[in-house]
Amino acid sequence: MSSRQNKTPISEIVDYWAARIDECDLSVDWSEAEEYCWNCGSPKDLTRCHIVARSLGGQDIPSNYVVLCRKCHEEAPNVDDPRIMWDWLIAHKASFYRTHFIVEGWREYEFIYKRSVDEELRYISEQSPAQDLNRFQEIFKASISRSTTHWGQYTPNKATIAGTVRMALLQYADECGIKLPEARAKTLTPKKYLT
Repeated sequence: MSSRQNKTPISEIVDYWAARIDECDLSVDWSEAEEYCWNCGSPKDLTRCHIVARSLGGQDIPSNYVVLCRKCHEEAPNVDDPRIMWDWLIAHKASFYRTHFIVEGWREYEFIYKRSVDEELRYISEQSPAQDLNRFQEIFKASISRSTTHWGQYTPNKATIAGTVRMALLQYADECGIKLPEARAKTLTPKKYLT
């Protein structure tokens, strides 16, 4: 079954919502909302995303669309209550332009390790007089070269960012002569990789 082609111009979607939604609630400014994903701020693979899908009774009109990249489009809620889309967009808003995935990576770090990155850095500073945040930044930048994106992705996913931060924190703690507390969730590492 083929879907009919959407003819609603992105400019009409932006014009409609710019008059109704405060841009402070999004990850983009209205002046650039035709060029960037409203959720993550990416300029790549922009799509018109139904707020309420056609299969749930949504119409092909400007008031039923937001502009998202393909990655965010796949993650967007698919429900028949339009308020849920706005709740989702506002909850994922990044305070600084194009930092959405970094923020998501730091949230993922806390989800995995049950402590925030700030808590980890505070722990290191309390345990070691040798701590130096400039050194941590150097280590973190070097750790980025030890990670990559999956094929076709234009930015690291949140698990990759969380893992990169963890590698940097572990190295930094080691250089400071301390051991970070273990993750509260048990970490499983296959024995064949430990030998």
